[in-house]
Amino acid sequence: MTRKILCYGDSNTYGYDPQSPLGGRYPAQVRWTDQLAALRPGREVQNLGENGREIPRRPWELQRLEEGLRRAAPVDGLVVMLGSNDLLQMAPPQAEVAAGRMGALLAWLGMRRSQWGEPRLLLTAPPPMRRGAWVGDDALVEASRHLAERYRELAREQGISFADAGEWGVELSFDGVHFSPRGHLAFARGMDRALEALGL
Repeated sequence: MTRKILCYGDSNTYGYDPQSPLGGRYPAQVRWTDQLAALRPGREVQNLGENGREIPRRPWELQRLEEGLRRAAPVDGLVVMLGSNDLLQMAPPQAEVAAGRMGALLAWLGMRRSQWGEPRLLLTAPPPMRRGAWVGDDALVEASRHLAERYRELAREQGISFADAGEWGVELSFDGVHFSPRGHLAFARGMDRALEALGL
């Protein structure tokens, strides 16, 4: 039986290659979404990652998400991993603000899940950032570390599943934000374990 997993995220889901100019991406065999699909037969993984995406909260952003889910329906699992770009755009960066946005998005998704086949929701905290070309502020690193705590609380409150990618040994590139090729592999393996625990 095929299980359809939709992965909704930012550039790390899209597969952005920080070594490439103009927003290029890693080859398919490097991206964690494609590696995830290859790890287990009967799993169809769709990549809805986008460079620069923040947690959607504007009507047009939510409409785009709804259209993507409608096209993919029915969906067995929906993986949501966002928040890094929200922190990068904040001054000062605050995990509580990002978590508030995520809480609103999860409530919005919860009211509409039946339209897409009642998918299992897996809220995933991105690996914490580290100092690098994009991250020169310790406050940003600290806020990214606190995001997992806030997301864990959100998942508990809303009765959905949670995964902390900070526990998966994901290697980041020189910029301190994006996954290296080895990071994509580690993330794929961690996500595989998290989905398998959910029967996906």
